[in-house]
Amino acid sequence: MSKPPHKSRSASSTNPNLAASSPKRRRPKHDVSAWTVTDDWPEKVPITEAEIEIFERYFGDILDELFGSIDPIDRSKP
Repeated sequence: MSKPPHKSRSASSTNPNLAASSPKRRRPKHDVSAWTVTDDWPEKVPITEAEIEIFERYFGDILDELFGSIDPIDRSKP
């Protein structure tokens, strides 16, 4: 007979006093309002055939549901 799956519990759920004594969120060490974000990506980012296949395999059903199914592309032709 197999054991039932283990349910993980956080320390605060097993000890209510721990939740009350835990520190609040820390402030960032740096002033993020002074940061500058630079977009240095090229205009067109190259994507490999393997990356396309991964997206099609894992997200194909969702994409078909959102955008509708399309005929498969015959990539064997040059």
